[in-house]
Amino acid sequence: MFERSARSHAFPAPLALGADGVIVTAHAEPILGWPAGNLDGPPKPLVLPQNYLEPLATSSIAYGCNLPLPHGGVRSPTSSAGLPDRIDGGGEAGFLATSLPAGHAAIIGSKGERVSLRFRWVCISADAAIGAVWRCFVSLGGHGTHNGWHAIDQDYIFEAKGGAALNAPEELSLPVRAPDGRRLRLMHPIGALTCFACEAGRVKVTKLAPDGWSRRTVATLSLLADDRIVAIFSDGMQKTVGIAAPHAKRTARAA
Repeated sequence: MFERSARSHAFPAPLALGADGVIVTAHAEPILGWPAGNLDGPPKPLVLPQNYLEPLATSSIAYGCNLPLPHGGVRSPTSSAGLPDRIDGGGEAGFLATSLPAGHAAIIGSKGERVSLRFRWVCISADAAIGAVWRCFVSLGGHGTHNGWHAIDQDYIFEAKGGAALNAPEELSLPVRAPDGRRLRLMHPIGALTCFACEAGRVKVTKLAPDGWSRRTVATLSLLADDRIVAIFSDGMQKTVGIAAPHAKRTARAA
């Protein structure tokens, strides 16, 4: 069993990276233990995998938001029949005037390049007795004709009284591609798309989390009281990278 220290204030114990990514104490002594998720075999010197620092391209985006409950009919003069699947060039100004901004996030390419993915919503129909239908558009890379706004291949239906979307898929493919040409997946956690009254008439983004990261460094590396070795990276993300053996905990705390 791992020992538990009664001196909780002694943790977290600061660690560092030595040669070849070996995790060491403040006195440069290697920390023995097991990689996170693999506790088989005897403890060995722990090494931070290099792929935690290299770029990881975005493949999916988790997205959720609340749309304002329409009042008095359709929110914009745009009808479903008159709304093209792609809007660019001279049509962008009118589209921006009749749609609602709904968040943006950085998408990471395979070489670590970053490009902005933006969301906007249009209410294409609303009836006080039946409900409302919303359409989501995305744009990758910024303003202008070259990028444009692309409709997601899914119209979202809400009841007149509001609530969660009646037909939100768990996953769908976006109509725009990553910087390296890959398809991107949009994920909707269960119940994440809602439509409730909002006095300001705005979209409230509740979740917008792409996976992947750019090239990064380790900001802090610590041994916690529960034996976990946790890295916090320069992009603010955190990950458990290993489990320390009992004697490693004593060594790190003494350092």
